[in-house]
Amino acid sequence: MEEFDRLMLTIPQPADPEAPDGKDDTENVELKKVGEIRKFEFEPKDHVTLGTELGIIDIERGVKLAGSRNYVLKGDGALLHQAVLRLAQPGIDAAAVRSVLRSWGPGRFDAELLLDGKAFRPDGKSASTLIPPAFGLAGVNMHTWTGWGSVTHWNAFVAVLEMQGKGTLYDPRLDDASKFPLAAKNNFGHRTSDPDLVTPKLGALHFYQLALAPPPAPKGSFDARAAERGGALFEGKAKCATCHVPPLYTEPGWNLHKPEEIGIDAFQAQRAPEDGYRTSPLRGLWTHKKGGFYHDGRFSSLRAVVDHYDTFFNLGLTDDEKHALCEYLKSL
Repeated sequence: MEEFDRLMLTIPQPADPEAPDGKDDTENVELKKVGEIRKFEFEPKDHVTLGTELGIIDIERGVKLAGSRNYVLKGDGALLHQAVLRLAQPGIDAAAVRSVLRSWGPGRFDAELLLDGKAFRPDGKSASTLIPPAFGLAGVNMHTWTGWGSVTHWNAFVAVLEMQGKGTLYDPRLDDASKFPLAAKNNFGHRTSDPDLVTPKLGALHFYQLALAPPPAPKGSFDARAAERGGALFEGKAKCATCHVPPLYTEPGWNLHKPEEIGIDAFQAQRAPEDGYRTSPLRGLWTHKKGGFYHDGRFSSLRAVVDHYDTFFNLGLTDDEKHALCEYLKSL
C-alpha cells in the first residue's frame, strides 16, 4: 500500500476515487448545485479559452513539462501568481503587492523579496534585478549576480521556493533572521517534500544548462577593426582581463568582489549570503541591449560601464580607446 501511495503522488491531479467512469465530461454526475447559474447575453468563454487569449496561460507547454492537466503561467498570469504568494506573507496587503510588481518592469525579477521583504532600494527605486543569462555558464562558479551558489543550487532554490515545487532545499544561511527575516521565520532553508519531484531532475537540468553556449554576435553588429584594438586594451591598459579572465570572462574559482572593490553601493550584495557581486561572464554581452547593464541595469550603455571603470580605477582611457573597448565587448 505504501508503494501504491507513493506512485499515486507522482500522478498529476488524479480523479477522486468515488468519481464514476465516463467517456468525457458529458457523463459527469452532478452532486449538488449552489445558487443560480448566471445567464449572459453572449456566449461565455471558459477559463482555458480566456487564459489562452489573454496570453497568461500555456497549457501545451505545461503538459510537456509535467503531464496532462497541467499548465504554465506566463505574463500577467505569472505576476498574479507571485502576487498571491506575496499575499501569503503576514503584513503585506494587496495594494502593496500590486505596487511592487508594477515597479519591476520587463525582464526583471526580485528573487530575494520573499526572503527579506525589501521591495525597494533606499533611493526609492525597485529592488528587482535583471534576470541573468542562463547561457555561457560552463566553467563559471557562481550563478547569479550576487553569488548565491552554483547552477544546481539556484535551480533548486527557484524550483522549491520561488515556484513552490515539491522538492528539497537545504541552505542554513537562510536561518539568519537579521538578513533574511521572512526566510528564517518560515524555515525556508530546510524544505523537504515526499515525494521529492525536484531533486531527481537537477542533474539533467544542470547538464542541459551548461550545454547552452553563448549566442555569437550578429554579423555587422560591431566594428571588427575597432574590436581588435579593444581586445588588446581589454587585456592591457584597461585591465579588464584581471577579473574577466578569457575565455570564461570571469575568475576561475571564487568570482565575487566586495562592493567597494568595484565602486558601487552594497544594497543588492547585502541581500545575499556572501555580501558580494559576481564577476559576470561577458560572452553574449550583446544580448543585454535592453534593460541596461549591471545587475540592476544602472548603466544604460556599455560606454557608461567603461566610463565608470575608467573613473574608478583611474585608467586614463581616451575616447577612441573607450569606443574600441565597447566594440570588443559587443563582439564577445
